[in-house]
Formats: sequence, C-alpha cells, structure tokens
Amino acid sequence: MIRPGLACLVLAGCGGPAQLAAPAPAPRTCEARWLTVEDEVVDLAPSVDGLLWLGRERGLALAPWSGAPRGLDPAGPDEVDPRAVVSTPRGVVWAAGDGAVWRVAAGAAPTVLATVGEPVALAAVGDLIVVGAVDGVHRIYPNGDHRRLFDGEVAALTVDERAAYVAAGDRLVRVPLDGAATETLARRTPAVRSMVRHDGQLLVATDAGVFAVAGGRLVPYAPVDLPVPLGNLQSVAGRVYLTAGNLILMVRDGVAEPIAIASGDLVDLAVDGPTLYVATREHPGVAAVCHDPIGAPVAIEVPTLACGPDEVEAEGDARALACVGGDGALTYAVAHHASGARAWEHGRDGRRRSWDADGTLRSEEPAPGRPGPVVRYFPDGAPREQGEVDGDGARDGVWTRFAPDGSPREVTTWDHGQRR
Repeated sequence: MIRPGLACLVLAGCGGPAQLAAPAPAPRTCEARWLTVEDEVVDLAPSVDGLLWLGRERGLALAPWSGAPRGLDPAGPDEVDPRAVVSTPRGVVWAAGDGAVWRVAAGAAPTVLATVGEPVALAAVGDLIVVGAVDGVHRIYPNGDHRRLFDGEVAALTVDERAAYVAAGDRLVRVPLDGAATETLARRTPAVRSMVRHDGQLLVATDAGVFAVAGGRLVPYAPVDLPVPLGNLQSVAGRVYLTAGNLILMVRDGVAEPIAIASGDLVDLAVDGPTLYVATREHPGVAAVCHDPIGAPVAIEVPTLACGPDEVEAEGDARALACVGGDGALTYAVAHHASGARAWEHGRDGRRRSWDADGTLRSEEPAPGRPGPVVRYFPDGAPREQGEVDGDGARDGVWTRFAPDGSPREVTTWDHGQRR
C-alpha cells in the first residue's frame, strides 16, 4: 500500500465512560485525540455543537470532543442499529439502519419515523432527510411525512437543495425532492463508490478515480492510481476529500494528494474545519487529527489493544508506540522520527517496513526478535541488498548487494553476524 512521508502525530488516550451534560457550542479548534469504542464504528456525523455522533453496531453514541477527553455517552437504546447517521443544522440527529429511520432529539428517546429498505446512505437538506436504500430514494420530514421518490436499488447518494443524485445500476439519476420527474444524467457508468456535489458539479468516485458528470458521460476530474478501492468522497468548505484504503486524499487542481494515513483501512471520514474524524476497520475507536490543507501529510497513530508507556520503544531520534496482544505477541506498532524524515511500521504479518519522507519504500525485514529475509531498496524501488537475519537481527546466510542498474555486484556469506 502506498505510504507517503509523514509528520509525527501522537494521539492521546481517553478516559472511561462519563455522562454528558447539556453541551454549549464549542469553538472550532483542533486537538488530536483518540476515543476507544467497544464495537465497530460504521458512520460519523459531526454536530453543530462541537460533538461527534457515532453510528455503532450496538446503537448510537455521542463523543464529547469538546473540553477534556472523556468516554462515550449512550445516546440511544441498543435496538437503534444505525448504518448511516446525519446531524442537521438544528442539532437533530437522524439514523438509518435495519430497515428503519430514527429521529433523535436532545433529551428525547429515539423515534422511528419511517420504514424503508436496508439503507445505504443518509443526507440532510435543512430539516428534510433523504434516504438512499435498496428499494429506492425516500424523502422524510420531521413530522413523519414520508414519500418514496425513486424506485430502484441505490448504490450511492448525494443531495443539494433541490435534488438527490443517485447511482443506481449503471445509471446516474437526478431525483427532484419536490417529486417531479427523474432525469438520467449518465448511462453505462462503472461502479460508483461514492458521489458528492461540488461547485455546481456532480463528482463520482470509481476505482479509476474521480470523475465529473457532463454531457451525459463521465469526464476525468482527478485520476487516482492506487491498488485499493476508493471510498468516501466529500466536499467540505470548498475542498474535496477522498478515502482510499488507509489513505485520506485531498483533490485539488485535478490531483488527488495524500494528506493523512491511518493504521488501518478507513470505514468513514468526517471533516469539521481543521479536524479529521477517522474510524478504521481494524481498531474499535475514533481518532481526531488536525490537518493543514497546504501542509505535510499527518500520520494517524491508533493505540490498539494493550498500548501504554511500557510498550514505548525508541530508536535514535524516533519514537514508537507498540501494541501487545493477549498472547504477548507484538501485533502492531508504528513509529516516526521527530524530523519526519523516516517512518516505519511493524505489521501484523511480522514484517517491519520503512519509508523515506517522500513515501518511498526503503526496506522490509522481520520484526525485532524474528529471523527472516531482509530487502533494502534504492529510491527507484530496485533492491539494494537482500539476505537473511537471525533472531538477533544479525546477518545470516547469503547476502547479495546490487548495482544501481539492478545487477548483482557482491555476494557474501554470513554466520550469525560473522562474515565468512
């Protein structure tokens, strides 16, 4: 997976559960932090009061990011099974999942306002809610008025003030919110991962990149060549964000540039001013990280499993956060030099990889204490040398050094660190 050069960002752990008092509007400041969640987070929705709503496998929850780091405040019963969550400008939260749509107002129990097919997307237009589901597009008002505007399985959805835009089969369709006739915008399109309205254009993310819809077809907007599927496409404050595997990219001037990298594949991304809220598939929790649209990429270091001061390692001017599984085995660690000049990772496959600041992979080797093959690369990706190490990290067996053109230049034999 592509790993850009990264500046170091260490996320602080959060405390235990706490009840949440009535929140006051919070300033849009940015503070890096980590919030542990017991079950998988499937959707994120920042609210107008500076809080963060979480759609979890076991119901809604509220993350009080303003003030001191605290745990979760349960915001709904377990029977609320949200697959999509959205917060309106009035602070009312809607959740859709398991064939139902709930309205969650402050101080009140969640109320089921509509029954729909299994939802795939949820969007707010003022107080109006639009749901994209396997059985079509639904328009729902806070008073419970519910109408299906489009029949057909929805793969992706976005809205503006007048219409919903839907990927259905191999078509892109405009669905007016007033119930007028639908309009097909493009046909025979590739699979659409997500879509968004931006500067009056409809942008769609496919595995070939980001495209704009014009003249009944897709035209290139920002090519993306990555070996992972594209994910969440968003337009926030005039900027376009995109997720791909464990990368967060910003699309500008026709180029998708990495701005952050997570330690696991992204489930969802929410952008609120300078803050990126991130949920990953591998780690049950949510990270809040600060980003500068014109600055260097940041690393999202997720403390998972048993991580703490006893597991912090140092190497030169670098700092590492190591995480130990229940059996005492190292399962994941990530580290960065303070200068940002180099990064490395201990993967779950027992391999350790390092990168230069520009994202070039420079070495692959076993995690400390494990024997195995080592490969060190030139900046162009060709191997510089390769061989084996023993459990102490010493050279062992046949090692080969290569010339810049990739041809073998020197072959040596080692016996547990001693050249033979």
